Amino acid sequence: MNVLSPLPSLRLFGVKPKTIAELGKRGIILTGTKRGTWQRDASITGYVRYLRAEALVRSAEAGQSAREVLSGLASSTNLTKPSAL
Repeated sequence: MNVLSPLPSLRLFGVKPKTIAELGKRGIILTGTKRGTWQRDASITGYVRYLRAEALVRSAEAGQSAREVLSGLASSTNLTKPSAL
């Protein structure tokens, strides 16, 4: 098993120690056999899945906001044929 110690894991994931601990508690990154270590491959896979899920949620929220804005525009403007001058 490939193991990450604390400092390399912080560099790899680009987050603070508190975030690493939180990701570990949530099972996103997996602990190693020794305290303060993480299973490298499983943790990378888990973190990538986590980021993908977060991106999916954000894009869905952004899409919903865009639909709401477009819906509001459609109801507040006349989208029929322009009248002849």
